Amino acid sequence: MIASEAAVSLNFDSSNATFSTLIALSLIAGSMASPTRAQTDGSPTEAAEQATNQASETGGLFGSTNRQSLLPEGLTADQFIQFFTLFSANDDITPIVDPMFAQMLEPGPQVDGWQSTGINIVEEFEALDGGLRDNLIFEGGELMTSVVDLSGEATPDLSHFLSYALRPEIPFETGERAFLKFTQDVWFETFGQRENRDNALCYSGYVGITLHSKTPYTEWSEDELLTNAMIFAVADRLANLELCVVYDRKDDDTYSYKAYLPDGRTLPALNNGSDVSLRISFDKLQEALKGSESP
Repeated sequence: MIASEAAVSLNFDSSNATFSTLIALSLIAGSMASPTRAQTDGSPTEAAEQATNQASETGGLFGSTNRQSLLPEGLTADQFIQFFTLFSANDDITPIVDPMFAQMLEPGPQVDGWQSTGINIVEEFEALDGGLRDNLIFEGGELMTSVVDLSGEATPDLSHFLSYALRPEIPFETGERAFLKFTQDVWFETFGQRENRDNALCYSGYVGITLHSKTPYTEWSEDELLTNAMIFAVADRLANLELCVVYDRKDDDTYSYKAYLPDGRTLPALNNGSDVSLRISFDKLQEALKGSESP
C-alpha cells in the first residue's frame, strides 16, 4: 500500500482524541519509502534536502532490519534538526497528511453553551494535593502514550536522553506541556499556549516541539527515522490549528473529553465516546521516562 492510499483508508478511531492525528501518522509511516543512503558532495543543507527527497519515495518500509543511518555521515545535531524541518515542508508530504486533517476536522453542529459543559479540570486539579504540577493527564493505547501537564511547568529528569529542539519554545503566560511516546525510547515533548474559556481548554496554534531519544540519531534505523520524521510533520501542522477540549468526570481519577472548534462546532471524528484519560502523579511520568514504559 502506498502512503497516499494508507492516508485515505485510515479509520480515525480517535480513542486518543486531540492526538489521534499523530497516532495515524505512525501508521502512515509504515507505508513510506525505504530510501537509499544519501550521497552528496554538496553542502550539509543539500545533504539534508537529498535525504528528505529520498525519504518521500513510495515503496515498502516496515519489516526492514537495516540499522545503517539514513542520514549522511558527519551530519551535526543542527543539520539533523534541519532534516525534520525540510521533511515536514516537503511537497510530497502534503497529499499524505492533508486528507487526515480534512477527515479529523470535518465539523458537526454547533453546540450552544459548549464552553460551560463538563467540568473545569484546571480548577479541580489545582484543588488537589500537589496542585496542577503533581496531577497530570494520562492517555495510553496500543500506538501511543500521552501525559499532559496542565501547569506547563513539569521538569522531569531527562539527563539520560539526547534532546533536540525541533521547534523552539515560546514563553506563554498560560502554557501546557505534553510528553508523547510513539516508538520505544523516543519521546516528543510539546509546549503550547492555552486559553481557559469557562470549562473549555483552547489552544491557539503554536507548539514548541523537542525530541528526546535514548540513542543517538546516527544509530537509528530507517524505520525509526521516518516514523519520527512523519510524527513531527503532523505535529508541525497540528501547531497551526485552533482546537478546544472540554473534560468531564467519569469517576475520581478517570475523565472523558470532547473536542470542538473555537466557534463551538463539534468534531464528530474525535468525539466517538471512547476517549478516556486518567489522572496520574508527576512521579509516574518520571518513572515512565526512565523506563520508557507507560505510567
